Amino acid sequence: MSRVRLASPTLTATKMRLVLSVALVLIIATMATGFYFAYLYLQKVSDEAAAAQTTANSSDASVQALLRTKQELAAYGDTVQKAQQIVAESQSYRYQEQVIRDISEYARRASIPVTSITFQGASSADTASAATPPASSGANKPTANGGVKNTTVSVALAPNIPYANLLHFIHLIEENLTRMQITQVSIARGDSSDTVTAQAFNIEVFLR
Repeated sequence: MSRVRLASPTLTATKMRLVLSVALVLIIATMATGFYFAYLYLQKVSDEAAAAQTTANSSDASVQALLRTKQELAAYGDTVQKAQQIVAESQSYRYQEQVIRDISEYARRASIPVTSITFQGASSADTASAATPPASSGANKPTANGGVKNTTVSVALAPNIPYANLLHFIHLIEENLTRMQITQVSIARGDSSDTVTAQAFNIEVFLR
């Protein structure tokens, strides 16, 4: 009985190169895919880090701006306080008595006698001397102008006032920023060279 031999498969050099080439291509493709996804992940992390840095910079800029504002407010506190007082609060100037008291105080500090203080358009009951402020009758309604109300007050001064004292009185009123503003002053020569007589002295009082 004869035996049949089966030929054993042999791996030639050509087949080996082909297998190695395919394996190399698969390895390269796998590595490229891995690098691609790693790049996408790193890009996402970089974008998030950049956004976080931008937010942090914006917050830091806001904090710095607030600190600068605080320092400026501290440095210019007097100016801010004056700005807040540029218009008298209605609580302070709601009644005519308060206006009369203020004008009378300025006259006292300037050593000027005030004979009467009259709210224009008011009745005779709204005219008073500096020593006796009248009760508020509400006859003179302040007019509204852009949220700010104003009323005009006529002040009668004693004759023959020292000119320097009158200037001091005007200065005290004008120093009130826009709480009070002199709208008319008419003076004549007094009995002596250094005195004057105020024939008209009108003040506009502002409130909000």
